[in-house]
Amino acid sequence: MATGKRRRTGSGAGKNGSQGVSADQKPTQQVSAANGSTSHTEEHDAEALAIQQALERVRSEYQPLVEALEGKYGFIRALMTEFWAELRKDPRDASQLPVEGDSQWFWFAEMQFLVVFLYEMAFMEFSMSVTKPDSITVTLAPPQTPEKTTLSHRQDMEERVAFLARLKDYVTDLGRCRLAATKQAGKLLPRVFRLAEMYKLSAPETTLLQLLVVLQGCQSNAVRCQMLEEDAQRKMTSCQRLSGLSEVDVVEFRDDEREHVKEGTLIVDEESYCTSLSLSNICVRVLLGRRLTSNQALKVSQTALEELLKGEGLSFAEVLDSSATTAASGGSESRVGGHKRERNADEPADEDEPMDPQHAASGESDLEDRDDGDDVDASAYSFIGEYKKAEHSKRAKRQALADEKLLLGSTDASHDKHHLLSSLTDPSELKPYSQANQLEYLEDRFQVVAFAIRASGARVKDQMKEAGTKQPWESSAPASAGRRELKAKQRVYSRRTQHRLALTRQAGCPLPRLEELAAKFKLNRFEQNVIVMLIGKTISPVIKNLIDGVDTSPVQRMDESVIINQILSVFCDTFQEQVAHRVFFYKSSRLLTRGLIKLHRGRWHSTAGDLVDQRVELDRRVLDWVVGLDTEMNELVEGSDLYSPKVQLDQVVLPEEHKSTILETVESYESFRRYRKKSGLEQAGMAYGAGLVLLLCGASGTGKTMTVNAVAHHLKKRVLLVDFPSLQGKRQEGVETDADLRGLFREADMSNAVLFFDECENIFRQRDGGGDRLLNALLTEIERYEGIVFLATNRPFDLDEAMHRRITAVFEFKAPDHIQRRKIWDVLLLRGALQTEPGVDWDAIALKYELSGGFIKNAILSALLKAIARDTETPVISQADVVAGCALQMRGSLHMKTFDHRVVPTSGLEELIVEDAVKDKLRRVVQFEKARSVIYGQWGFDFGQSNKQQKGVSVLICGPPGVGKLNAAKSIGFEIGRPLKVVSFGQLASDSAAETRKALRAVFDDARLMDAVLVLTGFDSFGSHIDGGATPLDGLEASPRFRMELMRLLGLMDSFPSTTILLADVDKAVASTLTHSDFCRRLKFVVEMRNPNAKLRAQLWRACFPPKAPLDTKKPVDFTRLAERFDLSNTAISDAVFRAAASAALREESTRVITMKDLTEAAEIERQKARGGAAAMDNLFV
Repeated sequence: MATGKRRRTGSGAGKNGSQGVSADQKPTQQVSAANGSTSHTEEHDAEALAIQQALERVRSEYQPLVEALEGKYGFIRALMTEFWAELRKDPRDASQLPVEGDSQWFWFAEMQFLVVFLYEMAFMEFSMSVTKPDSITVTLAPPQTPEKTTLSHRQDMEERVAFLARLKDYVTDLGRCRLAATKQAGKLLPRVFRLAEMYKLSAPETTLLQLLVVLQGCQSNAVRCQMLEEDAQRKMTSCQRLSGLSEVDVVEFRDDEREHVKEGTLIVDEESYCTSLSLSNICVRVLLGRRLTSNQALKVSQTALEELLKGEGLSFAEVLDSSATTAASGGSESRVGGHKRERNADEPADEDEPMDPQHAASGESDLEDRDDGDDVDASAYSFIGEYKKAEHSKRAKRQALADEKLLLGSTDASHDKHHLLSSLTDPSELKPYSQANQLEYLEDRFQVVAFAIRASGARVKDQMKEAGTKQPWESSAPASAGRRELKAKQRVYSRRTQHRLALTRQAGCPLPRLEELAAKFKLNRFEQNVIVMLIGKTISPVIKNLIDGVDTSPVQRMDESVIINQILSVFCDTFQEQVAHRVFFYKSSRLLTRGLIKLHRGRWHSTAGDLVDQRVELDRRVLDWVVGLDTEMNELVEGSDLYSPKVQLDQVVLPEEHKSTILETVESYESFRRYRKKSGLEQAGMAYGAGLVLLLCGASGTGKTMTVNAVAHHLKKRVLLVDFPSLQGKRQEGVETDADLRGLFREADMSNAVLFFDECENIFRQRDGGGDRLLNALLTEIERYEGIVFLATNRPFDLDEAMHRRITAVFEFKAPDHIQRRKIWDVLLLRGALQTEPGVDWDAIALKYELSGGFIKNAILSALLKAIARDTETPVISQADVVAGCALQMRGSLHMKTFDHRVVPTSGLEELIVEDAVKDKLRRVVQFEKARSVIYGQWGFDFGQSNKQQKGVSVLICGPPGVGKLNAAKSIGFEIGRPLKVVSFGQLASDSAAETRKALRAVFDDARLMDAVLVLTGFDSFGSHIDGGATPLDGLEASPRFRMELMRLLGLMDSFPSTTILLADVDKAVASTLTHSDFCRRLKFVVEMRNPNAKLRAQLWRACFPPKAPLDTKKPVDFTRLAERFDLSNTAISDAVFRAAASAALREESTRVITMKDLTEAAEIERQKARGGAAAMDNLFV
């Protein structure tokens, strides 16, 4: 703030003052800029002047040196015969100066170092001769006198050293001139100088680098024979002399923090008694300009050598470019030592670089998910400070598209370029994956994982060396170079896999099963690698041996399992990555919630220990499915049946509104899932319960299963039918079934199937006992599942309340009406494919027999069996076959329903023996009930009320005792296909009127739940709990309380969704009064039955005898005479027949027949009973 004030004050002082400051500053800036420019110009001019002077010296020295080598110093020329052509190049010819390639330069460098070496040797010899005498005294035999002889001429040695010094200066200046000429020609300098610039080597260090290249890649015999040293110490001393470096400079050159040492370009060997230096073989090949093989090219990955080659435009660098392989191989596959090659500190960042190094590191992570809205990946790095997640997934998608384009385009590139991917593999192998061989894809993935394991081992060893924990027997040489090679191979083989996957997609072939699994469960690259590693541990000997070779504790080696720490160490290079990737093993992770893997406590730990010590086990069913050993889900999960439905939607006969609602619900579900993720409903309390759970409830055979099959077929999905009791049976046997539950939902996802729990009331009604762990687990899985689940039940009222909360929609399946039954008959007869007689009245059959779709199917099968029994080749179904099959199914469907006070009707109106008028009334009752579903369902009548309050059918059957009122009610139940719930009013009567009403209401509720016809007998005694006694039916309106109870009864009957029948035993006079009462006018039907006449009594006598009854054939029974003589009721006739049969059954076998006499005597007894004779019971048996 003070500064700002001073500036404002200064600016406000006046214009002149402001200009004065500027005038003071501007000259200073100009002077500074001018000094910098002048300094740079002076340096450039000085360098140019030095080069010009060196060139003049070289040109002036060329001819004298060549003449001297050809003359006086011919012995030196003889030693340098291999380089004579190089020395004879005339520097006065400017075209001879530029360097044409790396190989040419190092041939010159060998000559230069050989000259320097000869000079050094000559100088050492000369220095030794300086300390010795010029001549020595030679002793001769007597009488000769001793004389002095000169053995060495110091003057010649001095001239030789001087000449070699001139020659050394000449080749040194010539080298400088050639490099300058190369620059002026616009050509690249030799690689060694560009590499030295990348590594920031000084001039002497650059010379040492060239010397090491010459010593390891020498091309001449002169160098091999003269300069190569076997002794390491002498070699290092020679390198110091030839490069002009001191020991301190060499120590600095080989420092571990120098970039060329970190990258493994310079190898420092400290194992022997002295330190020796050497270059990596791949570095020597690159600097000599030799062609690299594919595997050799991998070794330069992410080093300065790669950047060097990349700058020359070699095409294989694109394949090894980590930025292009990010999406394909993940971060841990595209990084070495946890970071890319760092940019020099003073080197500006590229403007087109999209991210800083930290972002680049995180951008290469495996955490890039296929789904934008995944919370697991979003939170993976949320607690590690600046270790941030990558940019939006669109960038990753763009990279993936670019990768695929690059991969597919590499096969069409011109032949003059060297492509690494195509040279690594046989072109014939780059083809789509075959669906029949899942192991082909897994083998490629195993190779990637194998390289990752080996690279991880090398990284761990380097880290141990850096920490000072290296074992004595281990080499001290850094493994970084080998690790880079392994990581590069890992990336290349990963790209190879991606390339083949792209070809598979292009060919329209099914993807390998692991890719399908990853797409279904949204698994990212890291999660896929976990599964591949666990599969390889089981079936791949290579992966198993590599994992076993990972440095672990001796105790851990005794365990065959894989622990989380091993997985993190293999696929995560840095500690930050390892911490971040722990989330993939949390209980809420995809791998665990989907049941793909299981975690177990460490076998050698008494407690749970840390998460990374947990043992990881791959689900066996997943292993079999991915490998291709299993194709049917029935073999994967017990208690399940996976099948592809064939039922078409048009085969399902349902009300159109009902069917369209189901279809709209399931078809809009996928749109709902997308909207749910887009709108953020997951964060708004809807993280669970995202699945679609549909409950189909209705009687057996109403089409629930068929609807599920048709809907699944319409959605092009399969059906996974779950038999939950079998899972419970496994639980009772002590088998762990929680994983099986997770497996069910996982397999439904994997198989693109809908889950179908049939008879689900058996699953969820057992929670009343409280806390069944398996059921709780099932409810939890249903809530987590993001798919379609169908539940089918006959008893929705038995479902637990917790289950209702998880149900999205409920659809009630009612018994079909006769119009729908007609359509069902047509569909199940295969629309005419089954041959039937032309006279079959299908409309009449559909109207008469109240069968659901399932029983109609069984009736057709029964009819077909009868037809095949007649003609096995071309069976034709007759109406008699159909009627017989329907009769069997009617009895079967009625016997299926079990409840208290159940009465199963066995015959219909055709077998009922009553007056024609009575039978007509009963037939109208049946027809009205059958038409009710059409009136309220298809036609939509509601009569001012909702469909749930449809008016029931209320019937009163009254008459004298024993006239067959209950039989008539049974015939009605048989005709409409429902059992009877028979309850007497006497059973419901209680001392309290409230208790009586409560019991009556409970009876109606039970009958409604059982879908039964409610028959209330003893209506003549209704009201016995009112006013302390019974109220006669002829005084219905005498008591207001009685009238109120009747209104309550009528209300229950009207709201009852089926038929209610009241039976009243009254005489003719009371019946006449009853039928004309206000109460009966509010009933739908009133049927008055009377005692049978003689004609009906004869039919009743005949009907009481079954075909096997032993009637007297000598004196046939005259049923007409019995009917005319005895005026008995229906019940009395049946009782008389029973008496006669009982009398006959006690005789001897020869006379054991029912005679006319037996029947006459029995009828007489019944007549006396009807008259109230007291002695009638004495004659019960004769």
